[in-house]
Amino acid sequence: MDVVRFSQATLEGDVIQFNSGDGLDVADGASEASVTGAKIQYNANDGIFVGLNSTLRANGNQIVGNGGNGVSVFNSSVARLGTVRNPANGNIITNNAGPGVVVRDVSFAVFAPSRNMVTSNNIRTGGVGVDVDCPPQFLPSGGQLEQLRRRHNKLRGTVA
Repeated sequence: MDVVRFSQATLEGDVIQFNSGDGLDVADGASEASVTGAKIQYNANDGIFVGLNSTLRANGNQIVGNGGNGVSVFNSSVARLGTVRNPANGNIITNNAGPGVVVRDVSFAVFAPSRNMVTSNNIRTGGVGVDVDCPPQFLPSGGQLEQLRRRHNKLRGTVA
């Protein structure tokens, strides 16, 4: 599913699976998607790709078993994972071929105090690697890691 070119979409309880590319693309300039209670699974590439100055709000989703990363946030974009209003409404991001969440190129991933579970990813490398990949050389997004460690998010392994 594509949300592109200044579009907006609200998805509630949807199942997005078995696509030959990404499960959900939110991209190409000022696009916004709100996804709640969805299952985004078994897609050939990323479960969710957010890019080119776009925004994702994701609450209570299962992002599982995708052929790429669970959630990729690139090119001046923002992903808000979880919610402040309902702390029990976190996302489960697991068993993806790449890292659970990847943040690059002056982008941000905001992990709300909800119970996000980002664990047991990197299936293609036998579980070797990080579940949240946010390299420090991308300084605007690097500060999110300490916030992530302090909140009630469950992470396995290390965070880069």
